[in-house]
Amino acid sequence: IVPGSCDECSISGDSSNAEFYLTIEPIKADHIGTWRCGNIELSPRYYETDIIVQESATIITSPSDQTVNEDESVTFECTANGVPGVTYTWQKDSTDIDIGGRYAVTDGSLTISNIEKSDYGTYTCIADNGVGSGDSKSAVLTVNFKPNTVSLSGYTGAVTSGSNLLLTCATTTSNPSATILWYMNNNIIDDNDDNINIGSLTEANGDYNGKISEQQITITTRAEDNRAEYKCKARNSQVTGYVNSNIETITVYYTPFPVNETQNEQSRANEGETGELRCQINSNPTSTLQWFSPNGSVLISNDRITISSSTQGTLHESIITISNAQSGDYGNYTCFAESDFANATFIVMFDGKTQPPGNVDSSRSTHTNAAVYVVPSVILILLAITVVPVIIILKRRSQHGKNTDDTVLDDKRYENVAVENKFESNKNSEEAYESIEKICFTKNEVKEEEYAKRSFDKNEVVYMKSRQKTIEFPRDHVCIKSIISIGKLYDISKADAWNINGVSGHSNVVIKKSSNGDPLIENDIVKEIEILQSIRGHSNIIRILGCCTEKGG
Repeated sequence: IVPGSCDECSISGDSSNAEFYLTIEPIKADHIGTWRCGNIELSPRYYETDIIVQESATIITSPSDQTVNEDESVTFECTANGVPGVTYTWQKDSTDIDIGGRYAVTDGSLTISNIEKSDYGTYTCIADNGVGSGDSKSAVLTVNFKPNTVSLSGYTGAVTSGSNLLLTCATTTSNPSATILWYMNNNIIDDNDDNINIGSLTEANGDYNGKISEQQITITTRAEDNRAEYKCKARNSQVTGYVNSNIETITVYYTPFPVNETQNEQSRANEGETGELRCQINSNPTSTLQWFSPNGSVLISNDRITISSSTQGTLHESIITISNAQSGDYGNYTCFAESDFANATFIVMFDGKTQPPGNVDSSRSTHTNAAVYVVPSVILILLAITVVPVIIILKRRSQHGKNTDDTVLDDKRYENVAVENKFESNKNSEEAYESIEKICFTKNEVKEEEYAKRSFDKNEVVYMKSRQKTIEFPRDHVCIKSIISIGKLYDISKADAWNINGVSGHSNVVIKKSSNGDPLIENDIVKEIEILQSIRGHSNIIRILGCCTEKGG
């Protein structure tokens, strides 16, 4: 009965023509239904009408931004009210989504399975019931993913020892950005390695809100890096697992050097017995090995002497077998290794078993052909230790002046060294020499720079023609150990040098040092350097590999 049961209802009209009006304001959901009016005096008595209320769709639960990993699932919630009932449409980046497969909608909420990085984007829920313009809400889906691939580039072919090799590691897009790890022979590379420098990681924008990462590594190549395998790996802080790059196996050309020196530097067999002299050279590219007899002539096989050679990888071996050994066979045999890159020699002493060892310094048994100069006014010439080169130097020195006593000072050389190093003067030469060896080999206890600094001559001055700068050798890589010979023009000293021609390790060498700083001597030294630069390696001729032009200390 209206108006008694409806506070929002009012009746108006005119009884004279029997027209009455029902006004409902505001309309509510409980007003929905069948309404009727009537007059008991009229026929029919009642008239009916239905009230239908429409309500525009309104989203009451909105989707929220989410971040998930690849291959996972995600659900965006969306619920709405409205009369009549609401229908839902989902869009990705303003494009309708075809529901099915990886996409499902339940009560308005969207679920995406097996997430892919391409699912990154903005998702919009649209609720509509045909009343008004409907309602919509959006949320962003961020996908974490690791790079698909990692590439390693920069190696184009063989490099020489001591040169710099620049490798670049680059990833495809990754979210978040990938970090890069470097490996050599499956061992992680430490940036603290002296011959390696790892650059900073750089980033650029990639697809699907990701980043492209890139990093470079600079490798100062060494002989031991030959056939080394380099690769890089990329990883993502949010996604487990690594992505490996391709592997680059590098080839390094380096100066030949002898191996197993201690066991090969001497061979002994009594007369009538069979002796075996072995030369083992590590080199890349391949070296050819040739033997020279003690008199300097090329050694050839005969009815008593056979020469056999073999190669395994970078190790080249040549063996002399001397049957029915004779006294004339004894002496120093030179193994000359020649490659397209550089040359080296190895000296093997052959002697009888019952004879005393003789005054042969084991340091003379091996060297790399090298010469290092510091000029003037004190001139240091760093020479590889062999018998023949020392003789050549002594002869050359005698041409610079008359009445020059260049005789090797047997006991005197050690007495002088003993005095210089504050040893007791009553020590014999061998005792003094042993003491010097002990002092010089404290290099294991100090850094090499400090080790070399102990032997710097404070009067050294450097000089070098500009075109000779290409064979620079650092002065602080040389430590003078003892004096061998003293002359009016030059002193000859035994020394220790390291990292010659980029090959790591220490080598015994001879230092030729001018005594008086005579400009004529200096000019001769410069000419000598030029001559040695023009001479190709030979077993009886020094091959120059470097010159000291920087003042030590």
